[in-house]
Amino acid sequence: MISTGLAIRLRQTAVLLVAVGGSWMAPAATAADQTVDQVEVFSFTKLLRLKFDVTPTQLVGLTAAPTSNLRACQSSANSGLICLDGQVVRQWPSTIEHPIAPGPITPAAGTALFSCSDTAFTFKAGNPCTTMTVDTKGGIWVAGQKPTNLYSLMQVVKKDAGGLCPAAAPATPTFTSLNQSTGYCFRERAAGRPKITDLSPVEGGLVEQYFTEGEGVLGVEGVTTVAYYPFDFTQNLRTFGSWPASVQSAAIFQRVESTVLQTYVVVTVNSGLVYSRVITAGDDETESPFVHANSDTDPLKLPRGAACAGGVVANQFRVRASETSGRVFITNRNYCRAYVVTPGPLMSGIALPYDALATTSPSGNYPPDGLSVAPGIAVNVA
Repeated sequence: MISTGLAIRLRQTAVLLVAVGGSWMAPAATAADQTVDQVEVFSFTKLLRLKFDVTPTQLVGLTAAPTSNLRACQSSANSGLICLDGQVVRQWPSTIEHPIAPGPITPAAGTALFSCSDTAFTFKAGNPCTTMTVDTKGGIWVAGQKPTNLYSLMQVVKKDAGGLCPAAAPATPTFTSLNQSTGYCFRERAAGRPKITDLSPVEGGLVEQYFTEGEGVLGVEGVTTVAYYPFDFTQNLRTFGSWPASVQSAAIFQRVESTVLQTYVVVTVNSGLVYSRVITAGDDETESPFVHANSDTDPLKLPRGAACAGGVVANQFRVRASETSGRVFITNRNYCRAYVVTPGPLMSGIALPYDALATTSPSGNYPPDGLSVAPGIAVNVA
């Protein structure tokens, strides 16, 4: 079990080198049941995960090659950890296979799966891909810029054992083989979109109450729009627009409020405010902030401490959520902070205690560029 005391001890001894990940536990129905979320937080060039199933707790290496340029990451039970590393989609296996011994960290460059420069995508030359995510069925979703300067969302899958692309469902686009990465196929889910800057999967219980079109991917488009792309290509895209500021990241959060199952869109905006918008009853126009990740004076503030040693650059805040543990995870790049909070009733503020983790160490500062949360499962720890 991960206690608040452990999180505090990690902060005080400043052992969060590079980036923070771990298994966050929240009380379940009985004292012996815990819900475990797998969490990774990555900086531009580094990524680690905390491994809690051993004693003492170990850091597990997922450090990318020194030239890495991590833009987005997502882990899943089926695929391990997959990241957009510059313009290459790269995979790391289970981190249990890569414990870090005392001393210098040994880089593990992972396996390159495919590149956004693959000519089959017909993306714009240069650095077209902006973000990616992974679903639990093995699909990789990549957003990239086309020569028209508009953006497309691609679904990428592995070929079968016979080297063939999978068959598409009736009335949906067929899969096409990539040209340079011949073990993969793709098809276009959405075209002609504004710039897509953040993606996260919406699966399992998250879709049971509101998303009648089934599972899908949530994304941030343009400045103030959140879009939902169903896995079912026969279903239309859904959008949640008109947020009060520039949206940087989005997630779906769901929990029972006074016996009613409520579904929320949660976003971070460029000021550091984190907003929620209940969408259960079709109310997709009203939102309110419930926490502030970038203020020393706002009543909703989280402690941000001192800025990263490298100085303040453009604000960047990322958010992910877990329906199983009831936690929301937030990062503040300029202040080297990763937060783990439990929203209050009806998303009014946050419950105590919460965790404010510093992604710094005596050897350096590691501004968190994003995070990945794999949904937790209930386990018996008796």
